Amino acid sequence: MPTKIPRYKRERKIDIKPAEFELHPAQQSFSRGVLPQGWEQITHPEGQPYFYHKEKRIITENWIWDAGQMRVLNSFIEQIEDFARSRNLYQPDDTHLILECTLDDEKWWCGYYYTSASTRSLFWLEKHDIPRFLDEIRGEMHPTRFELYLEYEYWYHLDLFPNVTNATSEMFDLVANTIADARTDVLTRKQTTVNHSMEDLKEMADIVECASKRKNRASSWCLGRFMKLFVWDQFLNFHVQYEARLSYSQSMYSGYQRHPRTWFIKVLSPLLFFSANVQVVALEELWVDGLLLKTRCAEFFAKINTEWGEYIVHASILLNANVAFLAIPSNDPSNNTSPIQPLRYPAQIASYVSVVTSFASMMIGLLLVRQHKRQVRATVTVGEFHTYLRERQHPVRGFEQLACIYSLPYALLAWA
Repeated sequence: MPTKIPRYKRERKIDIKPAEFELHPAQQSFSRGVLPQGWEQITHPEGQPYFYHKEKRIITENWIWDAGQMRVLNSFIEQIEDFARSRNLYQPDDTHLILECTLDDEKWWCGYYYTSASTRSLFWLEKHDIPRFLDEIRGEMHPTRFELYLEYEYWYHLDLFPNVTNATSEMFDLVANTIADARTDVLTRKQTTVNHSMEDLKEMADIVECASKRKNRASSWCLGRFMKLFVWDQFLNFHVQYEARLSYSQSMYSGYQRHPRTWFIKVLSPLLFFSANVQVVALEELWVDGLLLKTRCAEFFAKINTEWGEYIVHASILLNANVAFLAIPSNDPSNNTSPIQPLRYPAQIASYVSVVTSFASMMIGLLLVRQHKRQVRATVTVGEFHTYLRERQHPVRGFEQLACIYSLPYALLAWA
């Protein structure tokens, strides 16, 4: 599968030593040498090199400048070609074969898949074990839904290897129409399932429009990168299915219910002026079926950061007022000339409590604002939001603990 190609997980290192290079007189060619016949090196817009055999329509990221890796790759190519011939299977003109050779326990293995541009899908020459790729997906997998999953993998492939596929007018029209539909839904529905803001969609539309004027192989990269996002969201929201999710707050699974309230929040919530109940409901509304919308997460964390900032300001004002109150001599029993003096006036005790709670509200608010600065940045992805909340979700209490922490600045200020 394209999503299993470990491009972004490889850790290739170079030795730390002084750089040396000898430039020959009138040298204008800086090639590494000559590749095996039929192969050419292509560079992804991000900088990753890969190799393409135009005649056989084979793509690989294996470093075939290395003669040893080239021999291994040729061996697997011959095995696949022999297997296909023995079963009278032939590679159609609009398909590509992708190979990924890896060394594991001193033995070479080769993963492969075929892509079809006409069907925007993937296929294999033998029975393929698919469930291991869907370990995080729940629900019955109908053929039409799995077809959508393979389309997602196709667009992911186009994102990885864009420079070998000619971007057609039909592809540009498909992507442009998909973005237009998403913009329409975001503009007209508050419960939209589109995982992009109107600003992001406008930027996507502008990029696609600019790329459509070039219509070359390099311009197909934006098509793959954008469409894999849209098709993946469609897959998660059961597009084309009888049970299609039409709003972000809609759960797709029978028997789904939010975590029942435990003794933990039932005891603490009154002490927190029931603000924890408000926070836990807001967090659960973000986390329907374990799915998140980037725009709603960004709005939630921006809103709560603003509220914490306001609590900090109010707590600092209250702290100053209490300090000024305690500085008044008549409020201190030690200044009283009466023979019977109380240890502390009730007003003084209340002011001390207010000092402690307002100071605590300020400190906790500052810590929360500092720790959540990243969550309000525009560059945060929905995957990062998902990881953040998943790591803080208790298997029994759900988001109750997080909700109590988030409500502390308000509750302490209220006590102050």
